[in-house]
Amino acid sequence: MSRLADLYPQHLAHVTAAADRALARAGREQLVVASGRLRYRFLDDLAYPFKANPHFKWWLPLTDAPDCWIAYTPGQRPVLVYHQPADYWHVPPADPSGYWVEHFDIRVIRDPAEAARHLPAASNRTALI
Repeated sequence: MSRLADLYPQHLAHVTAAADRALARAGREQLVVASGRLRYRFLDDLAYPFKANPHFKWWLPLTDAPDCWIAYTPGQRPVLVYHQPADYWHVPPADPSGYWVEHFDIRVIRDPAEAARHLPAASNRTALI
């Protein structure tokens, strides 16, 4: 087993404990963290380089994943909503893999609009980053 595989469960326990404390202080029941979106140049179909939300990267080592989401409810396994578009012109992102995938309930979507059905319903009990 790699060193990262050995250390990741401790890291995730630290992240979920911090999320649990923050949610309790804020009076919220769940947390949703977005990876971010691609930004396109004016009048062009060429995107600027993608930079994932640092709060998203704190949970898992997924840095080139626009339109992805993490949903976390204390006491439950985190959900990763993973955008893997079916695209004729571009190579789609590979399936999530590595030492961290076993710690998430991974749901693959083809269109960002599909994410809503895998995320908690919007309410004042949900924290969104």
